[in-house]
Amino acid sequence: MQKIAHKALCAIFCVHFFAKKQRKGKKAKKKILLEQDEISKNKKRNNIRERKKQMKNFGTQIE
Repeated sequence: MQKIAHKALCAIFCVHFFAKKQRKGKKAKKKILLEQDEISKNKKRNNIRERKKQMKNFGTQIE
């Protein structure tokens, strides 16, 4: 009887432990994706700023 109870507890613990581990993995992946998204947004903003500066400079060069 004790062996069966012990095996059941081990099985429950293992399932709980691996589920917890997976959740952490998902959170980490989500965090990485959010960081990459933020980086790409910043790059786009910087590109737009650079283009605006270039257009202003181009306008002043002609005159």
